[in-house]
Amino acid sequence: MAWQEEHAVAELLHHAKVLDFEVRKQFSEVTCALARDDVAGFLTTHLRGQPELLQDLVGGYGDPEVALAVGPVLRECLRDPLLHRAFCLADPAGGAAAVGRGEATGGGGGGPSAGAGGDSGATPLSSPLGPCLVHLMREHVHTPRFEVASDALSTLREALTCQQAGDDAEGKGRGALRDRVALCKQTVAEVLEGHFNDFFPLFTSLLQSESYFTRLMAIKLLGDLLLDKPHKTVMLRYIADRKNLRTVMSMMRSKQAAMQFEAFHVFKVFVMNPAKPPEITEILLANGDKLVAYLRALQNDKDDPQFAEEKALLIETITTRLSLPEGYKSAAAIAAEKRKTAAPAPAPAPAPAPAPAPA
Repeated sequence: MAWQEEHAVAELLHHAKVLDFEVRKQFSEVTCALARDDVAGFLTTHLRGQPELLQDLVGGYGDPEVALAVGPVLRECLRDPLLHRAFCLADPAGGAAAVGRGEATGGGGGGPSAGAGGDSGATPLSSPLGPCLVHLMREHVHTPRFEVASDALSTLREALTCQQAGDDAEGKGRGALRDRVALCKQTVAEVLEGHFNDFFPLFTSLLQSESYFTRLMAIKLLGDLLLDKPHKTVMLRYIADRKNLRTVMSMMRSKQAAMQFEAFHVFKVFVMNPAKPPEITEILLANGDKLVAYLRALQNDKDDPQFAEEKALLIETITTRLSLPEGYKSAAAIAAEKRKTAAPAPAPAPAPAPAPAPA
């Protein structure tokens, strides 16, 4: 096909800024349609053969005139397991064989679906986070342009939840498509578990963004990730960190009802964890009175019985079910003891001067 020989998509993308708005819009719609149906191998041959296009697409968010044209194309690419993996990981070669096996089996049995979870064992360590994912999280979701930030956050959500691809797979009832979604989710698990210490500091920057909309979408996405059953290991690790609890509690102090509501749904995961580390319990006990007062006053006008029940359960847990293990010493107490032990002993008092000899 002509687009494969002349790299038409790359050329149009590089010159997108000079195109008229309607032409950019048509370029986006046509490219998405070709990729969605893999017309003449457009997705599996052309786009897979140019993974560098992903970086060009992400870079398009840097230009407000181009951002809304490249966003839909980028999300369409993320529905393909190989391109999704290339987006998320710097060295995606480890996933190539798995994708090939998944397509060869056509979706039956325990091929790719078994690898996506269950008894497949611990997620293997892999390459660092992909530059596309990093640039999206460090730069483009923080842009002050609302429409650009919104589109970039939609792309981030699709990359981490595979939600739209999963909806399409269920709607069409296509086994092969479901297998591709499973492979994408396997990559997400690898990102969250294998690169926990690389990913979540970046994600925390979203929760602390200067943009209210970015913070709101980030806390909502965090709740979705933590409450997704395949990410239970990630959830337990995240809610064991006192810094994460403090970040969520600070977001609960927002005056915006939407922010309070989404932060509440993450906060409850910390409180209801039956295996809370003492450091988490210590913070909840130290702030118990304030937290109970806050929860009792939180959005009482909301007509949501489940929300009211969850608030009551948190209040009961904080007031009656929290205790520190016997002999537990807080980090502050341990530090105080160390300072006391390291303090130099006081100098001995000088000997009294001899009495003067009698005259």
